[in-house]
Amino acid sequence: MYQKPFEKRDIALEQNLKDFVTWIGKHIKGDERAEAHTFLNRFFQCFGYDGVKEAGGCFEVPVKNASILENTGFVDCLFKDVALFEMKGANKSLGQHYRQLKDYWVELTPKPQYAILCNFKEFWIYDFHIQMGEPVQKIQTADLPNHWNHLLFMREGNTKKIEFTHNAQKITKETVDRLKLFYDSLVEHNKPTSMSIEKRPKEDLQHFVLQCMLCMFAEDIALMPPKFFTDLVDGCREYPERSFDELSALFTHMNNPTPLSLGRFKTVPYFNGGLFAKQIPIELKQEQIRTLYDM
Repeated sequence: MYQKPFEKRDIALEQNLKDFVTWIGKHIKGDERAEAHTFLNRFFQCFGYDGVKEAGGCFEVPVKNASILENTGFVDCLFKDVALFEMKGANKSLGQHYRQLKDYWVELTPKPQYAILCNFKEFWIYDFHIQMGEPVQKIQTADLPNHWNHLLFMREGNTKKIEFTHNAQKITKETVDRLKLFYDSLVEHNKPTSMSIEKRPKEDLQHFVLQCMLCMFAEDIALMPPKFFTDLVDGCREYPERSFDELSALFTHMNNPTPLSLGRFKTVPYFNGGLFAKQIPIELKQEQIRTLYDM
């Protein structure tokens, strides 16, 4: 289930979507030409409309299509200023049709809030007002009832803010908030644990946070083996004292231009630029490790 546990469920909409999924299994094979209109009409009925036209939508709306040499294309369905739908056959990969969808959206005036690719098996929902390239939500058609809260924009007069799973703006803000929480916690706990350990200046703590941040980024863009840093942090959750040695060892090897041939760090590449030239061993508390892991 994807809705927040404290969110009041819309039982009626959830049931309508369950009935829709059952109907698809009985009547739809996934033929774009023969079944797209029937499929969309039935989808609109889940939200209380009699069909696409009754909801104020239109089928086959002509629009210039830059992806086919400036010829006119036809949007499969335009639902006022709410959403455009581009349907593809059940065996078509949706990612290959992103350019066509974006071209249609760019040429429309006024522009709908959402642009949706669907191949009967999946819905990819884009909001080009906040991010290009990636959908804000991907939903398997069979799982639509569990995503009723991501489809409320279809309902007439909906004013409820929709929290999409893949909203890059939201994810970025959450990451920044967690980084700040992580840093603030380091500052709060930055106290001597023995007479031999001096309190670290804030500049060192900031440097340590930047090192961790680059490791997370390196994972995401394949500059580091997938989940390498995440798994290392995860391994410290039960034994927080390991963080002192584990993170220091990782940062040391990230500053080593000579790759290792053995050991767990042999797949870690060299990162030039000087960020890892300075080692700042810190023993993280359990809650700090949890915050770092959740990023």
